[in-house]
Amino acid sequence: MGVAADTANNVVYDDSLGQYLAFSRTHCNNEACHEKEWGNRREARSVANGTAAGAFMANQWSKAAEVLHGEAGYEMYSLTPWRAAAWNAGVYMAVGSYYVTAGGKDVGSVYCELHSSSDYGQTWLQLAPRVPLIPQGAKGAFDSRT
Repeated sequence: MGVAADTANNVVYDDSLGQYLAFSRTHCNNEACHEKEWGNRREARSVANGTAAGAFMANQWSKAAEVLHGEAGYEMYSLTPWRAAAWNAGVYMAVGSYYVTAGGKDVGSVYCELHSSSDYGQTWLQLAPRVPLIPQGAKGAFDSRT
């Protein structure tokens, strides 16, 4: 897949495509991923493979393509997509986690946001940018930073 794969890696089988879709993460640190425009950051990537479970197990994946990025200081950490069989083809929802790397007291925090896609997860819309879907715990609690 050509990704760092050091976060939650997720695979979904899409019946309408007849393919597995995988979502992972990598780092942008060169102009090939628009570093000058969007900053040095983490980004979510997606790939697809063949229809057979054997292809899934044989790691016959295409090279990953960027599907979502945060911004410098508010970086895409992981993307966890899902879909319901009753939804229109190509429609997905996801929880996107963003890691704060700049901004004072929030550095090191992770915020979870709700996303949607209508093109098989190839592009994602933040439904309420910078508004946590899952609130952090109280200061000092085990979940106070995520």
